Amino acid sequence: MKTEILPAQDPGTLARALAVLRHGGLVAFPTDTVYGVGALAFNGAAVGSIYIAKNRPVEKAIPVLIGALIDLAKVTLEVPAVAVQLAARFWPGPLTLVVSKHPDLPETVSATATVGVRAPDHVVAQGLLWRPVQWR
Repeated sequence: MKTEILPAQDPGTLARALAVLRHGGLVAFPTDTVYGVGALAFNGAAVGSIYIAKNRPVEKAIPVLIGALIDLAKVTLEVPAVAVQLAARFWPGPLTLVVSKHPDLPETVSATATVGVRAPDHVVAQGLLWRPVQWR
């Protein structure tokens, strides 16, 4: 796969990035705190390639980004009340919640029983998360 550098403001960039993700590729994109390298969280091979691209130790889990509070149920079977309260107050934004990992999430996301989850407050990241976000 060839590396492409696309301007975030270009109307076709989001569609191209989503196509790359759907085909198991990686996309670098801005979030509210850093530039991230992402893959579809439920594609274990694609998530595994993040570790290779970043030379990241497998002990350091990959956080899962979501677009809305309702999406937390895709990442964990148990949504603690305190997680809902914190998310309602601080998401979107630079808060990572650590929750029990949904059994459908690949081992490559996290080798432990937990996973970090974030909802970034950046228009590009939100666009990659499939829908516009209405938080507040």
